[in-house]
Amino acid sequence: MADRTVSDQTVLLLTSGQDLPSWIESWFRGSRLTPAVMPAHDAMLAAALRVRPRAIVIDARGVSGLNEHALEVCRRLKSDSFTAIVPVVCIVPATGLVDAYVSGADEVLRADTDGDEAAVRLAAALRRSDRDVDVHPSTRLAGTREIEAELARRLASGDRFAA
Repeated sequence: MADRTVSDQTVLLLTSGQDLPSWIESWFRGSRLTPAVMPAHDAMLAAALRVRPRAIVIDARGVSGLNEHALEVCRRLKSDSFTAIVPVVCIVPATGLVDAYVSGADEVLRADTDGDEAAVRLAAALRRSDRDVDVHPSTRLAGTREIEAELARRLASGDRFAA
């Protein structure tokens, strides 16, 4: 996975230096998302602040266990109003689930997670993000995209309705 320009279809990827789980490679191949490997924590934070990426994946597996620097990046991302809405997925060693969720991760997966389970959970994280972001900021009512989807669903059903 090579570095690429960050866009709204980019997933920022902060690696630990270890081989990535095979399911992450499969997820990128099966999606229309482009991975952008970040060389360091500071580069990750800077890129996330420049453009809203589709998601962020942080490999928090350190050489000797859980990487606290990676979890600090997660905490910083989730404490900033601009980056807090970006879904953050942490890859952790077997004992790091709780710490990653406490740091604010939206989804946490162990490297040995089954590939099918990982794909479903990653897709669910993106759906939750879309649902949470697609609301009017002041009224918290459904946003334009959600309203259009509901109108299309009702039109397709053929049932009578009023709007």
